[in-house]
Amino acid sequence: MRFGLCNSRLRRSGRRTRRTGWALASAGVLAAVGLLAAPAAQATGVPPSDPHTYYIGDDGALWGYEGLGDGTFTRPAQLGPAKTAEPGARLAAVRLKGYPLSVFFVGLDGAVYQDCPTAQQPFPITLTGVAPSGAAITAFDTGRGPGVVVSGIPPRQEAERAASPALTREISNPCTPPPRLMLNNGSSSYTGSDLASAGGDEPYQGVFFVDGKGSVRAQWYSAATSTPVSVTLTQPGTAAPAGGVAVISDGAGALTLFFTGLDGRLYAAHPKQGGGLSGPPQPNPNGPADVPGGAHLAAATGPDGIAVGYAAGDGTFTVATLSTDGTWKDTAPFSDPGFLVAGASVGVTAADDGWDWYCGNDLRFLWHFHGPGPRPGWFQVGDLANAVLGTFFAAA
Repeated sequence: MRFGLCNSRLRRSGRRTRRTGWALASAGVLAAVGLLAAPAAQATGVPPSDPHTYYIGDDGALWGYEGLGDGTFTRPAQLGPAKTAEPGARLAAVRLKGYPLSVFFVGLDGAVYQDCPTAQQPFPITLTGVAPSGAAITAFDTGRGPGVVVSGIPPRQEAERAASPALTREISNPCTPPPRLMLNNGSSSYTGSDLASAGGDEPYQGVFFVDGKGSVRAQWYSAATSTPVSVTLTQPGTAAPAGGVAVISDGAGALTLFFTGLDGRLYAAHPKQGGGLSGPPQPNPNGPADVPGGAHLAAATGPDGIAVGYAAGDGTFTVATLSTDGTWKDTAPFSDPGFLVAGASVGVTAADDGWDWYCGNDLRFLWHFHGPGPRPGWFQVGDLANAVLGTFFAAA
């Protein structure tokens, strides 16, 4: 059975004391073994310390592991009780300035759960039944705390919940600051795609997805209201229906949005705060039309450019780079064909001299790839034998 996972992690220094599970996991650090040399490229910003990666195991528990800053990693440790969420369910992680990171997911009971290093285990931050179990979820920094948007709420239930604001639980949240939760996303136009989001100290925070007709859509949230401004960014048939999306911010309000076109090419577009696009989406002129319709995309930015990665139709891990203003530069394969399942989950975060990517192959091994950059390329990180087919990961 092919496994085909990919997710991001950083190589950085430092380490934060975690719950007992993290401490026990540290004893099982895995040695990194280089497999493929990565080409040289420009440097990106110095990343923050203590990266963590999370996933829901086959037991329905939240699991996680961390990097130690020297190319080695702890073994995955169980961070909560079993049967909390659907195995492999979607998650979202966000790191805030001056605060611990947090991870969010929708549990089996339909409540939104949060976890952070200061919590004993994942805990519900909403009442039960507010969202479909395992629903797509995204998290971002609002500039005043984490923002969390959950997808797939049936329109009738949205109306009922709008009339009853008591959705969040009255609890003492051990993760600070408390999140801003937004449940009204997409209504009947949402058909199960990935979500991408970007926030910060801007008038609006944007959440993006592709609807069932192949239109790229935006939900713009402001600090003044939880009711989003819904904008259709492209015509129907522009994107692969319910396909992957990724978005990055330059920190000053400028956004670059990526999606897969119906023609199998990567597209970059520039949404305007609270509105439509500043110009037509631009296809990648340097790469083949090899992006599967449902492929997961991941993008990260640094001071010298942007990278977006995906598992191509032949299973090749592929990275396209852009300038800091979102203009296409290069596209290159960074594995042999068949290394990943086509369209497998992909994630990335900037490192000090490139980007760091994490992918799992059909042998259920998690792999780390650093590149472009002068350091060696592929490393085996660990064995994810307790992860199911199609598992999602969240890293921060």
